[in-house]
Amino acid sequence: MAGKPQLAHHHDVEREIQCPRDFRTDRHAAARQRQHERIRRIAVLAEQRREHVYRAGRAPCDLGGKTVILIDDGLATGLSMRAAIIAARSLGAAKVVAAVPVGEAMACQALAQPAKANEFAGRSDLERMGSRADEVVCMRMPDPFHAVGAWYGVFDPPSDDEVRDTLASWGRP
Repeated sequence: MAGKPQLAHHHDVEREIQCPRDFRTDRHAAARQRQHERIRRIAVLAEQRREHVYRAGRAPCDLGGKTVILIDDGLATGLSMRAAIIAARSLGAAKVVAAVPVGEAMACQALAQPAKANEFAGRSDLERMGSRADEVVCMRMPDPFHAVGAWYGVFDPPSDDEVRDTLASWGRP
């Protein structure tokens, strides 16, 4: 959303994706860095709450050696999908496919490439490589791309109850 701070997050990648802005070159660096840290803390707490509610005591899936297909409603920046890719790799996925119905062309293409070094400051090349999808399926890459929500008649997020009910109905073998 324009003007609204967003942060892609997963507990395994909390330190992985860095804000690309170099705070040291900004005369308001300290204030912006504090604001970024506050937003990050809020996102971490929200993610922890969602994970607790959605898991309902279930352990993470065993993805060891499996092909994982990650599906999102669309890609604007691709950061949320990259966080999901890293999470799937950390759980042992052998192959990761990222699939979306619509996305910004550069974001879709970037997911097939390792993350840029500045996105993984202080991390190894192996960790950067783990952030790429083995395959990216993006059905539509409109030009110009304005927003993911522009391609939907209704673009409301599901409620916690809807997510919890859907996850419970799938069960696990």
